[in-house]
Amino acid sequence: SATLAAPEGTLVVSSSGRGVYAAGELLWTIEDRLVAQPFAPASGRLEGESRTLVPAVYQGAGRTPAFWASDSALVYAVSGSRERQFRWFDRAGTALQTAGPPGLYGGFDLSPDGSRVVIEVLKDGPAVRSTISSLDMSSGVFTPITSGDLNDNDPRFGPGVEIAFARNT
Repeated sequence: SATLAAPEGTLVVSSSGRGVYAAGELLWTIEDRLVAQPFAPASGRLEGESRTLVPAVYQGAGRTPAFWASDSALVYAVSGSRERQFRWFDRAGTALQTAGPPGLYGGFDLSPDGSRVVIEVLKDGPAVRSTISSLDMSSGVFTPITSGDLNDNDPRFGPGVEIAFARNT
């Protein structure tokens, strides 16, 4: 953790993946497991014990763990299956509803308001190819953002309505 007054920071946990702070906990991956542990932002320290939330989270390009969390939601892609389905879960892990059709999905990001998911849609074939689409979480409607035979991946929402992604030719 770091502040503007003390930018040198303090190591909280050593992990090759990213960490997300939500609902008083720090979430990160250990190998493929998604774990959570209470975190005190004021002291920059973990408290209590970590617990496994998901035993196997999909690791995308560059081993980026495919999960997103807020104070009220956790979204993730399960590892080990080519076809994936977006589902809403409550904090206790109970499945609430599905969103959109199953498909070959890679990386994704949930919009800050939870209304849309931007998704890397994988194309089957000998070469790695993918496009970017947006999924409206309430209606289940897909809207293509990119098309063609390029490799568009690692989609992310910007601070407004912008969507960023990597393009590998």
